[in-house]
Amino acid sequence: MSQKDFDSLILYVGRLQKLKGVHVLLQSLLRLKIPVNVTIIGPFDQHDPQYSNEIEKTAHFINTQGKHKVDFLGCMNEKELVPWYQKATLLVTPHLDGSAGLTSLEALACATPVVATGSLLIKNGVNGLVVPPNDVEELANALNDLLENKELRRKYGSEGRQIVEKHYSWEKIAKNLTEVYEEVLANWHA
Repeated sequence: MSQKDFDSLILYVGRLQKLKGVHVLLQSLLRLKIPVNVTIIGPFDQHDPQYSNEIEKTAHFINTQGKHKVDFLGCMNEKELVPWYQKATLLVTPHLDGSAGLTSLEALACATPVVATGSLLIKNGVNGLVVPPNDVEELANALNDLLENKELRRKYGSEGRQIVEKHYSWEKIAKNLTEVYEEVLANWHA
């Protein structure tokens, strides 16, 4: 069994700013049935110290309750992030604007399912779950669903990995780029 089967590790990767919805993730923890470890990787927003303080206070409150543990690990490079994606039970991208990008792709490449507020990459019920932005209750429900169902996590992780290999591998990107160049050259000579 992989480490994913033993841990209840929720991962968040990205800048800690209001638009990214870290506060929504933290609030949702109070509605989870299963104790979890939440690892937050990324820098605090230097332009919004009030939000940073709010996040730290909320995490401190959650940690003092004794059910969940929230850790802030700061910035990491891509090489340092890979083991976190690999051992995470799931990645959460609770962005208020419904976006999600590179972190979702990186998690899927590691066969880690994603709970997101929207993304072209995340297909609800295929490689993760999509919830409405800024909805603490729906985020908590999605987290509970995945935390309680190892087979569903494996299915979403496997499907996510296959999607990345099929559409986002370097081989596929190079092939697509070659096709674009060939089309441009063909039209240029015509």
